[in-house]
Order: sequence, then C-alpha cells, then structure tokens
Amino acid sequence: MNDNLLILVKLLTGLVGVFFMLWLIRRPELFSLSQSSFNRAICGTLLLLRLGVFVFIYCLLRANAHSNITLIYPWTSDLLSGKELYTAEVPSCYSPLYLYFTALPVIIWPSFKSIILQSILFELIAFSIWLSVGRRLFSEQRVRLAAIFYITSALPLWSVAVCGDNQSWVSLLLGLAVLCFLKERHVQSGVWLGLSVAAVKFLPLMYVPAFILNPRRLFRWSFGFMVIPLVVFGIFCWLGFDILLPVRVLSGQHSSGNLPFLFSILGIHLDSSEFQTIASVMGIGALAGTVITVFLTIRACPYDKRRVIYMITLIQMVFMLVSRKSHTAYLVMCFMPICYVISLSSLRAKGYFLLGVFQVVAAVEQSFWFRTMQMRDFSIIWDNSLPKGVSSYTIGTVLIMQIVVLVFYSWCAWLSWKFITKGVNSNDRNSQPTARIKDDR
Repeated sequence: MNDNLLILVKLLTGLVGVFFMLWLIRRPELFSLSQSSFNRAICGTLLLLRLGVFVFIYCLLRANAHSNITLIYPWTSDLLSGKELYTAEVPSCYSPLYLYFTALPVIIWPSFKSIILQSILFELIAFSIWLSVGRRLFSEQRVRLAAIFYITSALPLWSVAVCGDNQSWVSLLLGLAVLCFLKERHVQSGVWLGLSVAAVKFLPLMYVPAFILNPRRLFRWSFGFMVIPLVVFGIFCWLGFDILLPVRVLSGQHSSGNLPFLFSILGIHLDSSEFQTIASVMGIGALAGTVITVFLTIRACPYDKRRVIYMITLIQMVFMLVSRKSHTAYLVMCFMPICYVISLSSLRAKGYFLLGVFQVVAAVEQSFWFRTMQMRDFSIIWDNSLPKGVSSYTIGTVLIMQIVVLVFYSWCAWLSWKFITKGVNSNDRNSQPTARIKDDR
C-alpha cells in the first residue's frame, strides 16, 4: 500500500466512523437494550471491526507492516534467537519485559501479524474492563455514549488493528488499576499500574498522581506500585542490562501534534540540544504544575472517586500539549476515560462537530506529517528553499491539523479541570437515561 493510498484509506475510515457515530447515538433502541445485550453488541462490533480491518489490510491487500511493529517484530525475533536485550543487536526502547511478552504469540505464529492479534485481544479485554469502571461511576446512558465514541473512532482502530501498538496493553493494565482502585483494593491497583511500567513502557508513570488523590491509602497503593518495577529493573540492572537505553533513545525524538512542534514555526529547530533541554524542563514543569494546582484546589473538597477518571484525562491532555513527542496514538492508552469525560459534557452541535473533525484529523495527522514532511518541523519555512517533496500546501495542511488537535486537547483538558474542581451533576451516577434500559432480570 503506497503512502497516498494509506492516507486516503485512513481519511475515509475517519469519515465513516464519524457518520457511524452520529447514526448510533440517534438509535434509541441501542439505549434501551439490557446491559448484557448491549455488552454483547458493543464488544462484538469492536471485535468485528478490528478483525475486519486486519483481514482487509493484511490478508486481502497483503500490506507490509506499519509503524513500530516494523521494529518490534525483528527485535522479538532477535531476542528469541538468543541476542541480548538493550544492546546494538536488540536496541529496544520499551520496558524490559515487553519483548518477552511479544515473544509468546511469535513462538506460536512467527509473523508480525501475531503481535497485532495479541494487541486486538488486549484491547477487547481492556474495553470490557473500562465498561465496568464506567458503570461504577456514571449513569448507564453516559457509559453507552462513551462506548459509541470509542468504537466509532478511527484512532484506536488503526493503532491496534493495523499498527499493533502497545497502547492497548497500557489501556488494559490502567483499566485494571482503576477498577481495583474503585473496589478499595489499593495494593492490587498499584501492582497493575506498576506492571505497565515494567512490562510495556515508562509513559504510564504520568498517571500516578491520579491514584494518590486519596492520601489515606497512599502508602498501600505506593507499596503495590513499586514492587514489580523495583524487582524487574533491579534484576535486569544486576544482570548488567542498560535499562536506561530506552530513555536515551526516546529523549532525542520529536513528533507533530504538540505545542513545541507548533512553536517551530518561529524558526526554532526541534533537533537542537538547547531547545530539547528547555522544552523538556518546561514540559515537566507544566505537568508538575498541573498536578500541584489540582491538589491545592481540591484538598478541602469532599473525596470523589470519579476524579481518578478526570485526572487521568487531564494529565494525558497536558502531556499531549507540552511533550515534544506526543503521537496521537498515545491517546489510546486512556481513550475510554477521554470518552467518559466527553460524554459528560453538554454536547451540542459545536461539541459533536469538534469531536467529529478531530476523529477524522487524528486518523491521518501523524501519517500525513511523517510521509509528506519527512518528520521535519515548521522551521524549514525559514530556509532559502523548501526540501524536495515538501510544498507550501503540505505545510499549510499540516498546520491546520496541528490547530485542530491542539484545540481538541485543550478542550478535553478544560473539561477535565472543570469536573475535577467543580464536579458534574451530582445526580449523574443515578440519573435515568432518556431511553428506558431494560432490566437484565
């Protein structure tokens, strides 16, 4: 599949998803199904969409691997052949246990497609868990609306069913952590999030503040969280592995879809070491400042378990705004919490329009930037001539896409902040949906 065809297919997928979303949310019978019937329908639809796209792309079109799977599968194969992790032979940029887990399906079926199927399975389980989480916090109508937002979005569809990204792995473990947190099983909650750090990548560390909003259980949760990372990283360090290699590899990378990338239009080169240092410090400062401000704002407020959802979304959106590397696929790690926050908003025509536009743009933004600007930033407009293959039309299109995603991130961050500090309708958890939901009994 050539670059132009790939972008076109992604664009069409995003458009179809938006129309599918608008059609589903206007189907009253979907909101009147019993809970078990809805679960079967929504989970079955998700699975059929993933497998359908997987079969179409890799079995009918016989397309080659996309995105990070082009690295993950060779690394996994090299690891199985006896090569050493975190060396020039296997320069993995993921947590120590990750390639050992991807090796499990590869042993059964030595193909990159087996890793993608593994990600699809994890996403299906994660989706079911997030539905359980939502029903403990919100009304059934909000849960179903959020589920519709999720299954009709092209972003998780392509991230999981085509790219095989490990964002669905993080979503599964984060969902388990939140579910245990809501059940007052704080040690287990910490263990699940700690496992995501040791078994997938370091990014889930940013969700830690969302779980320590309840200081009465801080010690127990922290103990559970630290157990697995300390054991895993300790053993690998003791065996002589360079466990900081992923940090060094990723620290010099950048992507589109964030404020540093947008600021490059002023002539700032994202590859310069000075800017990387300044951007990193400012990004960490923005995240830390957000967390501290939230803690100071809510310290005198009654405890609300729903804040864990709002806080996860707020942290994710601030990260997406300020990080030098913030692929839109990262949203899949907590896409259901994002959908819950959006479902709680008073969506009118403007809200649905923004959500729809973002869903379309998010489906193509990274691919368009990667393939048309060859991963360059906007500072190229200050050069004497544009690089070969890059036109002013390309730059203008990428700029519009940046504005769309940044506006969406800012909107979601604002919604999360509003719900954290002011709360939502106190009757939302027990409110009745507009369409009567049948009793499973």
